[in-house]
Amino acid sequence: MSKRDASRDEWVETCCECGKDFVGKSNPTSPAENPFLQLVEHFASEHRDKTIVCPRRSEGTVLGYPDGDFWQVKPSGDRVCSYCGGMHPEDFIRFCKRVIANPTHCISHSNKLYKVYVHRPGVRNADDGAIKLYKFHITATDNELETQRKIYDEALAISNKRLGVRIASVGYA
Repeated sequence: MSKRDASRDEWVETCCECGKDFVGKSNPTSPAENPFLQLVEHFASEHRDKTIVCPRRSEGTVLGYPDGDFWQVKPSGDRVCSYCGGMHPEDFIRFCKRVIANPTHCISHSNKLYKVYVHRPGVRNADDGAIKLYKFHITATDNELETQRKIYDEALAISNKRLGVRIASVGYA
């Protein structure tokens, strides 16, 4: 889990696999003060079997983690890709179910067909929790996709009504 406390100049990253905390400065000036880089190194050495390769890597390297990417837990409890920040597909489907039941939650499309934004109270930006899903992280089976597509379509229709927009589904996956 990632937590920043500017009042104490502290930033904490927690490994989602073993719970180990990495503490550093809120605005690090060196790798030794950066808990995210400490977490990346820890994950590569202790949890190599849990690494993933983010599909966005084919677009070019923004940050290079030679030992692979991983799902990082944010303060909201969302899992996000350590490379692109995209929401874990299972968390996204749970979020879509909350959209259906909770009037304060919505999803919306970006101008890119592969990206969907998530909106809810308490998550101001990506430091707090997931704010987007990149559809290329979806790896469900055909049967799972059909079920997920129905949940997604219902959540999108409800969100469109709440937001007063008319955006047709551009497809789930």
